Amino acid sequence: MREIITIGIGGAGCSMAHQFWRRVMREHTIDNSGRRTHDDGRGQAFFEKSSSNRFTPRALFVDLDPASIKQLRGSGIKVYHSDFMLSGDAGTGGNFARGRYAAGSKLIAKVEDRLQKLVDQTKNLQGFLIFMALGGGTGSGLGALVLERLTAKYRKKSKVVFGLFPAQTLRSSLVEHHNAVLTVPTLLDHSDITFVCDNDTLRRTCTANLNIKYPTYDDINELISRAAADITAGIRFETGDLADLASLQTKLIPSPRLQFVTMSTAPITTKAKVGTADTNIQSMMVKAVQDEPVGDNTAKYLSAALVCRGPIAVKEINAAVSWITSQNILTFAPNMPTGLSQSLVETPTGSLSDDNAGAVGRTVTLLSNTTGIAKYLREHVTDRFDQMFAAEAFVHACVGAGLEPAAFVQARDNLSLLANDYEI
Repeated sequence: MREIITIGIGGAGCSMAHQFWRRVMREHTIDNSGRRTHDDGRGQAFFEKSSSNRFTPRALFVDLDPASIKQLRGSGIKVYHSDFMLSGDAGTGGNFARGRYAAGSKLIAKVEDRLQKLVDQTKNLQGFLIFMALGGGTGSGLGALVLERLTAKYRKKSKVVFGLFPAQTLRSSLVEHHNAVLTVPTLLDHSDITFVCDNDTLRRTCTANLNIKYPTYDDINELISRAAADITAGIRFETGDLADLASLQTKLIPSPRLQFVTMSTAPITTKAKVGTADTNIQSMMVKAVQDEPVGDNTAKYLSAALVCRGPIAVKEINAAVSWITSQNILTFAPNMPTGLSQSLVETPTGSLSDDNAGAVGRTVTLLSNTTGIAKYLREHVTDRFDQMFAAEAFVHACVGAGLEPAAFVQARDNLSLLANDYEI
């Protein structure tokens, strides 16, 4: 067993991590008090088992705004240890610099102390899963600081980020794109894999697939938690070709900078349509980029992986992969060391009583590293940043909280270089 610690940072990050843990607990038959209905010895990479046979998530939740941690404590989930739910005295006002240099610097020592306690409870730690929103002040600022400290103390351990990128329309702050641009360089230096999702796309999926007219953040986080549960299923159930974080990195990341992976799950449909819906109905976690033109060329896949869950015969998977290959459904960039991988986990994705999506016994999640992400970064992150930065809008707020003015230009240049790197 090689353990994994999850970290939820900021209000959105804590909410994503919480929804992930609820689904994972369901899959491992663990109730809200930590009791397990059927202990098959699986899942202990994510859970610590006590002498009284109770299971506690290897998890840390931290937010500079006390409101989200208070909500988490009152959620009815009794398995979280109170020592590993940390909050500050006030939020950041959506400001990266306050999360990174001001309020974040006051809390980081306590964060490191609690992380060390979680690490001390492991025997063979393989790495960390971090849930964070790049648009939020805490998710971006404190998230960047935590990633830097993880590298400093646990350099050889894998760090996998589920990163929620700013939306174009569904925004809680005008400076979300500032925060994201300032955070991406830290991801490049201190994350091994970044799974990309955005609220706009997830909101549209909720409306189109689940008939939710006005999706809430809980509705959106349901979709993220499904994908995160599928991605970690091979690790938790110790099966398939993606049975540890190193395998994910090997299969999906051709070089350290090309680390931004998109996710798509199928089928996603309402409870009423389960059994009758087209199994191709899918949930994209970020704006579809695989068919987007990049320069003079159509976007190419650098790598891809299919995570199949449920009672699916291996021959069915092999037949599907053969068909995908023969029909050139996925066009891979030339001279790439990776390709299309597949992993099978017979345990279906966990379904919760308050889910909007219906419980489906057989699902597949596509993880793809594609050159099309370059267009997404330019049009959905940097373009909005450029418009505001040209007018020097809200720059003073970050500078006043401790950020050097040159950091904006350096971060923006780094993001441009990243987009260029993807144009293979």
